[in-house]
Amino acid sequence: LQPAGQPLLGHSAGVWEVDFNPQGTILASSSADHTVRLWSAAPNATGEAGPWRALGPPLIGHTGRVTILDFSPDGRTLASPSEDGTIRFWEIDPESWKARVCKIAGRNMTPDEWEQYLPGQPYESTCPQWPEGE
Repeated sequence: LQPAGQPLLGHSAGVWEVDFNPQGTILASSSADHTVRLWSAAPNATGEAGPWRALGPPLIGHTGRVTILDFSPDGRTLASPSEDGTIRFWEIDPESWKARVCKIAGRNMTPDEWEQYLPGQPYESTCPQWPEGE
């Protein structure tokens, strides 16, 4: 057997758990570096997962190793228990992210910002109440 694609890099310590959301479009990984990372597993044109890419920076807040992950049945929330004695809940739904970002920023992303955070994806207006980024 051969590896299916390149390894996912981003954690600075051992990975303890991985879990796909119920839709199979997001992979979450937890680590001894006290973080959780999200990876795009959305299918490409051939129906296979890829290309894999990090979805933003790591989710931070734990002060101990994150050993388990569990998505809610609808895939909109991710629970991350940690050895620090806490459980954190992360809102994973991209549509709620869009609404929150539009409200906070009060504008659309510029094409440069789009390329930085969504490389290789065609630019689109995400905040219909604002003019497209310049």
